[in-house]
Amino acid sequence: MPKLIIASTLVLFWAFYEMSGGADFEAPKRTEATQAPTATPEIATRSAGSPVTQVAFEVVETTPLEPVVQPAVTAPVYYTEPTIFPAPAAVSAPVAATPVAAVPAPDLRVVTGDRVNLRQGPGTQHSVLITMSQGTEATFLEANGDGWVKIQLSESNQIGWMTARLLSDG
Repeated sequence: MPKLIIASTLVLFWAFYEMSGGADFEAPKRTEATQAPTATPEIATRSAGSPVTQVAFEVVETTPLEPVVQPAVTAPVYYTEPTIFPAPAAVSAPVAATPVAAVPAPDLRVVTGDRVNLRQGPGTQHSVLITMSQGTEATFLEANGDGWVKIQLSESNQIGWMTARLLSDG
C-alpha cells in the first residue's frame, strides 16, 4: 500500500510538471504600469471667431447602500378560531329570556409518560413541536381512531398530536 501511494504521488507530480511547461517553461516578462501624463488645464479667454475646446466630464452618481434589516425571530403563532359576536339587535320590545345551552366543561387530561413528543400531525413522520414531561395537563380535542389524539396544552395553549396510550383517560 505505501508503494502505491508513493507511485501515485510521483505520477501526479510529473503530470503537473509537464502541464505547467516542463523544462521549456519561461516565466513571462513583468511590465510595470506607469501613469499616463496628465494634461495641465489652461485658462483661455474666448474671442470672437476663436475655436473653443470642449472638455467632457463624466458624472457618476452614487447612492448609499441601505442597511439590510433582518426580521426578528419570533415564536410561532398558532391560529385559534375567532370569537364572532352577533350584531346588537335594535331594542324595540323586551325580549323573553331564552335558556342558554350549558358550555361543556373542557376534557382535561394528564400526560402519563415521561418525555412525550407533541407533534404537528398524527404520526411519527410529523415533526416534534415540544417534548412534554409526566404530569403535563392538556385539554383533549379529538381522536383520529389510529391511536393518536389532538390536545391543547393548558399552560401554553399549544395544539398538537400525541399517542393516545400516553394520555390519561377522560
